[in-house]
Amino acid sequence: MKNLRDTIQLILVIIGFITFKRTTNTALQLTLYMVLNAIIIQEFMQIYNAERDRDKSQTNVIIDQYRYWRLAGIVLVELFVVATVYYLSSILIERFQNL
Repeated sequence: MKNLRDTIQLILVIIGFITFKRTTNTALQLTLYMVLNAIIIQEFMQIYNAERDRDKSQTNVIIDQYRYWRLAGIVLVELFVVATVYYLSSILIERFQNL
């Protein structure tokens, strides 16, 4: 069930992003901006909660061996989130300045 939800969410994000880039309707862009940011933050929170749960359960020794790689991956995901929000914001601000 989780894979189905992730697949549907990925398809909606792709469609939303393409629509965001191609539309000239500012209201639609603002709506898609909020929706896309909410999905990004939701995914980030799921990753954060999963990592926090792993840290609480010390049963997996293998995970502790790759702790620094996992931390590097999380930092990369956080940077990707910041870059994506910045990119979407810059497009939206440019649209508002042209009005």
